[in-house]
Amino acid sequence: MTLGSQVPGARSKVLALFALLCFSVVFAAVISDHSHVLADPDTLWHVTLGKGVVQDGWPHGVETASYTFQGQPFLEVEWLSDVIYYAGYAAAGWLGVITIAAAMAGFLAVILFLALADHVKPLYAATASILLCFATYPEFIARPHLISYVMLVFWTWRLFRRAGRDEAPEFLLLPLLSLWINLHPSYALAGVIASFAFLDVAWRNFRTKPGLVGRWGLFLLLCPLFLLLNPYGTRPLWVTLGVATHNATMKDIEEWQPFTLGNWPFTDIYFFAVPVLLLVIRPILPAVRAGFGLFSLYLFMKHLRFAFAYTLLAPVVLAQAIVAQVPALSAKAWRAAEPDDVERAAARGFAWFAGLLLVVPVAAIAIANARAPRPPPEFYVQDAIDFAKTHQLTGHVLNDYGFGGALIFNGVPTFVDGRSDQLFLGQFWADLKASIRPDGKAAFDKILASQNIRWTLLKPDDLRNLFLASEGWQKAYEDKYATIYTPPQ
Repeated sequence: MTLGSQVPGARSKVLALFALLCFSVVFAAVISDHSHVLADPDTLWHVTLGKGVVQDGWPHGVETASYTFQGQPFLEVEWLSDVIYYAGYAAAGWLGVITIAAAMAGFLAVILFLALADHVKPLYAATASILLCFATYPEFIARPHLISYVMLVFWTWRLFRRAGRDEAPEFLLLPLLSLWINLHPSYALAGVIASFAFLDVAWRNFRTKPGLVGRWGLFLLLCPLFLLLNPYGTRPLWVTLGVATHNATMKDIEEWQPFTLGNWPFTDIYFFAVPVLLLVIRPILPAVRAGFGLFSLYLFMKHLRFAFAYTLLAPVVLAQAIVAQVPALSAKAWRAAEPDDVERAAARGFAWFAGLLLVVPVAAIAIANARAPRPPPEFYVQDAIDFAKTHQLTGHVLNDYGFGGALIFNGVPTFVDGRSDQLFLGQFWADLKASIRPDGKAAFDKILASQNIRWTLLKPDDLRNLFLASEGWQKAYEDKYATIYTPPQ
């Protein structure tokens, strides 16, 4: 008697339990670490811009949150992600925001598991999914890119799944691009990933199956058309191209720095584990997939922001080729073998096991709520901003780059903030950089005069505080995270 006759859909139930395990573990880990999930000042302005979209019914096309670029063109290219995070905030405050971030991380773990389980035994696929998520953990922050990771892994999985089977692409994936372009600029990688999948098919079938190759070519040609379904037409494409090619501010922002060891132990271990694994197994990798692996490594080494390419996308693309040469890991062998006693028990007690796994995220939400999550004070600086409001400090503020999100959240127009993909570029950025150097007093004085600065909100150790004191400005407020100076009377 087969297991299928004893417990209908048993293998599907086993896969579902592993998927729930991946979701619960990653969800609980992320939501319990709200100080990390909210540890980015950009989260504050994303929530605020999302609120504006909801209130106005449409994303803005001009800048409204800073005084330095007020009224200039600004595209809220991540408007849908902003609305999602604002919806979480409107529903449950910062608990709602971190719950959405944790859910996105959990869904990512599930999709990664399903992608790996196509080729790898479920136990190994689930283990790998969880470990790969922890290798990417530094990027699990409540910002639009976390939502985009779900899109990236799903897109990569479905395309390379069809490519590996020498099948036509799923044209139903194309509308995903119309959603994606309104969530995050990582949609630009969708075409690159699809091109690699196309080459993977064409490499083997150019002569023997020209029709198949033609369908993949048609899929590529249709991709740009679906990217036009956004509030701004072609303009987001040009913004993304500008960031990738000639945005000089990127090299001064931490997340766009090259990868260095020591930032996060799981990432460091993974960085070395992959080449060691390849040396041990010595798999023969198809040329195109090997090329994708090198491309993902290049992105990772060039910018910390692209760690996901190496930790999430490369395993999805390379798993099939590697496992084909390690039968002990093969999902195909697992599906062909007789189920063991553990699998039989899991299938029979599916409802109980699923219920227990679902208790984990529910309990994690309750624990997170009891901790009253809020952004870390070094970014939130709410006490300093409350002081400014109480003492009616008005007019233009000169603020630290990292305090821009808090000011926007509190309705105070900024001098500078994290939206440096489109704003604060060119001479403005050059003058700002010059003003924070030890010899930058002349550049700083130029900013004070040209921007008509009436108060400042800077970090206590900022050299510009010394420039202010030398000019007779008065320290009106100071705490561990921020100082406020006002002009001489």
